[in-house]
Amino acid sequence: MTEYPAECVYPTRLQYQNGTTVKLYSAACPAVTQLHFKWLYDYGLDGVFLQRFVSEVTQQFRNTQFTTFVQRNAVLQNIMNASVTYGRVFAIEYDVSGANDNTVFGDITTDWQFLVKNLSMTASPRYLHHVSEEEYIMALSVLMPMLTPTI
Repeated sequence: MTEYPAECVYPTRLQYQNGTTVKLYSAACPAVTQLHFKWLYDYGLDGVFLQRFVSEVTQQFRNTQFTTFVQRNAVLQNIMNASVTYGRVFAIEYDVSGANDNTVFGDITTDWQFLVKNLSMTASPRYLHHVSEEEYIMALSVLMPMLTPTI
């Protein structure tokens, strides 16, 4: 934790065995994202997938200006900036666990359009493309429930 900027580290109510307070960093702090992308550069890693939970980007959350939605967008802005600074790439990964089966496609589509229109995400020279400037990379992550075979 010593490498993180002091303004981005926050105390918790937890303590180590020696009695010192456990501290955590916030990914919403631009300096943290810059540090992470510096590490990517230093260790020769090409980039990151930023995970967005579909259950957190639905219209319901947008209408209430849900804090997590706002924070996720701030982290994306930080990633967009840091990727340019350190020459790394980024792409979006949607986690669909907990999403509504009936609205998941529309929820992802709406969020993607928001990211492109409002945050100019795909206009970033560091957003991951496939073959051409018009083919963008997006990943889906699904947690499948345990299936019980029927006999």
